[in-house]
Amino acid sequence: MTANIVDEKQRRAKSIDRGQVAKISKRLKHLTERLSELKRELIRTKEQLQQKTRRLDELELQVERNKRLAAMGEMGERIAQLIRTPVMNLEMGLSILDAEIHRLGTDGEISRLIGMCGGGLNQLKEIVLNMTVFAKRETLNHRMIDLQKCIQQLVEWMRPLFKQQDIAVRVEIEADLPLIRGDEELLQQALLNLLMSSAQAMAEGGTLAIAIRSTIDHCLEIEVNDTRQVIPLDDLERLFDPFALDNGAGEISGLSTTSRIIGSHGGSIRVACGVAGGTRFSILLPAGETVH
Repeated sequence: MTANIVDEKQRRAKSIDRGQVAKISKRLKHLTERLSELKRELIRTKEQLQQKTRRLDELELQVERNKRLAAMGEMGERIAQLIRTPVMNLEMGLSILDAEIHRLGTDGEISRLIGMCGGGLNQLKEIVLNMTVFAKRETLNHRMIDLQKCIQQLVEWMRPLFKQQDIAVRVEIEADLPLIRGDEELLQQALLNLLMSSAQAMAEGGTLAIAIRSTIDHCLEIEVNDTRQVIPLDDLERLFDPFALDNGAGEISGLSTTSRIIGSHGGSIRVACGVAGGTRFSILLPAGETVH
């Protein structure tokens, strides 16, 4: 009898121990899962913080670039105002002189020289016009824009040029991208300038890779990689300066206009050397509604 009571107590103790072990095991499993979840949240938070830090750095760079471009624009406008009248006087004087030479019948070397002067004067007029256009402030016509369609339209429009220059084009677009709010015409101009810059830098062929994706800090990122000749690091930022890399004809750098348009939309653009050579451009624009 006593032995039976002892055996029963031992069975109960073992049962209680097994129950406690099961509870502890279940609790440990729950804690392990919770720790894993907290670890994932920590990783996500770290990624978001890195994205926001990167975004702030790029916005600071864009603000500084915008200030520099604004100062250049004001200087360009002032220069244009100063030389516009003398240019008009020179143009009128050359026209009168050319007419008089023709009247006197003394064409030849003098007429050729007048023609050269006229060509230089036309070039100067183009510079004045470009300065005036660059200094002009755009008025944004805001609407919701599907950036995916915008990029696809530009690529199709430029496809004959890509084919002519033997440029292979790859486009990767993430599904269900949000819309952005902005001026569609100006953004198309900004993106066209960027793609044209890459195409012109690969006149003998190459590869152009375009990718559009959303970021965890509610932006759309447009990445453009080309295989142009590597640009020295010290010259990369100068790509966005007007006149810095002109063709000698006083043309405004298309990338400076791109930078200004992107900045006016609350975005940023940066440039770096590509991983496998060439150049990588990255544009960030605030996202809006999601496309369904």
